[in-house]
Amino acid sequence: MPRLMRVCIGVLIAALGGWLMGGCGGDSEVGSPPTATVKVMLVDAPAADLEEVHVALESIELIRRADVPQMLLTRLQLPADIDLLALDDPLVLGTVEVLVARYTAIRVLINGASSANRVVTADGRSHPLRLVDDHPESQVGLVLPFRLTAGTEGTLLLDFCAGASVYRFGVTNEWRLRPVIFAQYVEGTPQFGSISGTVVEANGDSLAMPVGTVLGAFLRSNDHGQPVAVAEVCPDTGQFSFGRILPGRYVLTIQRANRDWTLSGEPLPLVGLGGTSHLLRLPVDQTLRPVYTIDL
Repeated sequence: MPRLMRVCIGVLIAALGGWLMGGCGGDSEVGSPPTATVKVMLVDAPAADLEEVHVALESIELIRRADVPQMLLTRLQLPADIDLLALDDPLVLGTVEVLVARYTAIRVLINGASSANRVVTADGRSHPLRLVDDHPESQVGLVLPFRLTAGTEGTLLLDFCAGASVYRFGVTNEWRLRPVIFAQYVEGTPQFGSISGTVVEANGDSLAMPVGTVLGAFLRSNDHGQPVAVAEVCPDTGQFSFGRILPGRYVLTIQRANRDWTLSGEPLPLVGLGGTSHLLRLPVDQTLRPVYTIDL
């Protein structure tokens, strides 16, 4: 039986045009439960030192009261092989009719037995990508409930952070997958902006990181405190990028992490900003290019 990994993700509501907290609303035929139309969309950001990151999705489910799941997409409806780093444009995984209800999370199952799971490094070599067997079902961020309204159309946006999801295990030197996925629901059609920043050392040196560690840029919603994206800071150039971000207000921090992306220490002080975080306001169709000075 194929090994599957369940990744249960707290859903951050970023509903443009108002919160989806009202009643069911709308009219429906007797005996026919009301539904809303939901488009499931996948995005990703660049990953340092990797050319391709391939994954095989098994299914996607929504979770409602008492952990009752509703299937959104099955293996037969999903692409058999998705290269996360090839997503220059958002990939529409499917459009489905979803029962009107109050939902709390989304569950993504990954087929760990598929040979499609692999990475291609900068030297052009392909390496198998092994799902971490002991990775528990984990919830990213807090559960923030939302309610679908009958007859509406919206987008469930999944940000599969490839750079923070794959790492090379030091003992065996194999590539491993520990999925980091963020989810947001947007009423209507989403519009995006982007953030492409640079981190520099205060003394002008390159960003020399201890062996087995990385430097990450972490983005969370200022309004709800939920994490929305993670990007690796390239040690050679100091650059990082969030390619597809919904417009809004965000707080960005720079922090060390171990190679498996478990956090190490506290966020780093940002020289000139008087603290460890920076509040950003991202307009539609705009790219922010902040420069941060840190003292490693």
